[in-house]
Amino acid sequence: MDLTNYLKVIPLIRADDYLIVKKSSAYSFDIQPYFVGTNALEPESGFLVSSFHGRSIIKSHDDGYYRVLKGIGFTLFDKPVINICEYLDGHVWGALSRKCALKEFNFGKLAYSKGVYCPIYESVHSLSGSNFSGVGIKMIKPFILQYRVHSPIRISDSSFIDKKILKKHIKYLYKSNYSIQESFIDKCIENLAILHNNNLFYNALNIFNVCVSGEFLDFENSLSKSNPDFEVMQKYMPRELINLIFVLHAFASIIDEEFDIKYFKNRIKTNYLDKVDNPIIKKHHNRILELIKSC
Repeated sequence: MDLTNYLKVIPLIRADDYLIVKKSSAYSFDIQPYFVGTNALEPESGFLVSSFHGRSIIKSHDDGYYRVLKGIGFTLFDKPVINICEYLDGHVWGALSRKCALKEFNFGKLAYSKGVYCPIYESVHSLSGSNFSGVGIKMIKPFILQYRVHSPIRISDSSFIDKKILKKHIKYLYKSNYSIQESFIDKCIENLAILHNNNLFYNALNIFNVCVSGEFLDFENSLSKSNPDFEVMQKYMPRELINLIFVLHAFASIIDEEFDIKYFKNRIKTNYLDKVDNPIIKKHHNRILELIKSC
């Protein structure tokens, strides 16, 4: 099933030139040097999932994956980028800074290498040679994060997708699984267990960053032990279990089911608490168990 047949088309400008900042060497792929805009003689097309994808689009679909470009400018306004006074460091709405793009790329590659079900990060590249301007800024040099996912639909997108199309897409994703909800619960718990077992703090677990496939997205705010803030922030790891419950509830409502709390309680104990060897999680083991039992 190709979702791009049902999504809104967004015109894109192909940049005159681009510079590769970082690129995966795992396999061969083409860099996609595009930015939102209509001021091109022959604009190309991207596809918008929902209004929550303010600065990312789908460029293509092949081999069961959707290639996503993040940082390509606003898809909701006439101007692709907006600079306001709160952004004194040069960041602008609609764009992605070099620092944030690289942080997500590096953390995402690390998470994927550990076995986390997340995007396959391909590249960070900057665009040049074209007139990328907007409100409050004369010129911007965009940095694009390019990756592939099995599903570009985040849980928060569900209200913007035709119900029949969404259910068809989810059914296609889980065609070989005995239970869609149980499979989704297992994937999310496994993701969190892998992250915490490797001292990786997601720090962004919510309905805006988890796809209906169970893939975890957006690692801009995620932390590893190499980050100087990790020692202070790691104490907040247990709260991600609470965030996970909200995510699982939301997914259950998308597929018109009640949240299977009994299955969740069993899996969180056997596939998370009994497996995660993390001092912070172990320290709060009994409190977490008490919280889960109270659900």
